[in-house]
Amino acid sequence: MAGLVDLIPHRAPWLLVDRVLVRDEGRVEAEKRVTADDPLLAGGELPELMVLEALAQTAALSNAGAIGRHEGLLVAASRVTFDGRAQAGDVVTLHARKTATMGALVRFECEARVGERVIARGEMTFAVTVAP
Repeated sequence: MAGLVDLIPHRAPWLLVDRVLVRDEGRVEAEKRVTADDPLLAGGELPELMVLEALAQTAALSNAGAIGRHEGLLVAASRVTFDGRAQAGDVVTLHARKTATMGALVRFECEARVGERVIARGEMTFAVTVAP
C-alpha cells in the first residue's frame, strides 16, 4: 500500500502519513512515526495542528483507488478534541471513516491514537475534485 501514499501531493516534511495499514470501503488506517529529528515537532511533541493534518492526509487516501489522483480541500473541522500530544518515539495510528457524501462534499470521522490513548478525534469535511 506504499503506492497509495504517493497519491498525496505533500512531500517531506509535510507528508505526515508514513504507511497505510488498512484500506477498505470508506475506511483507512495509517500510521505516523514521530521521530526526534522531525522538523515539525515543537518541544519534542507533535503539535495538534500537525495531527489534524495527518488525519486529513489519511482521509484523502480513502478514495485513492476509486478515483485516482484527486484534490481535496478541508472545508470544515467540527467536534474536534485533543487529549495530549504524541512525542518523539511514539507511533500515531490514524483512523478515517467516511460517514457522508453529498456531491463533492465528503465527511469523515477521524481519530488519532498513541497505543490505546486517543489524542485527537473529530469530524472533517472536504470538497473533493478529480485532478487533471
